[in-house]
Amino acid sequence: MGSGVAAVQKAVSDMPFTLVHRVEYGGLYEEDRKSSRDLMMVLLVALLLCLPCCSFEFRTFSAPTAILGSALLSTFGGFLALLVTGTTLMSLRVWA
Repeated sequence: MGSGVAAVQKAVSDMPFTLVHRVEYGGLYEEDRKSSRDLMMVLLVALLLCLPCCSFEFRTFSAPTAILGSALLSTFGGFLALLVTGTTLMSLRVWA
């Protein structure tokens, strides 16, 4: 969907519009953008809520910070590995 939307955006940007015209991209593209934004917000809130809970459980700040930091770094490393190998998440779904 990303390459299709990029092609449409390029075609639309080449068109001569006046001030009365407005272009909005909706449908699945808009829903995908909203879902991605909501997912990032949920992940941030989850991290912010896990840190105090883990700090209370471990009675220190360093252990929860190390745990959450390693989880974030491993997630970043996983996505980086997918990017380097050219593997998509949809192709991983077949093996799950």
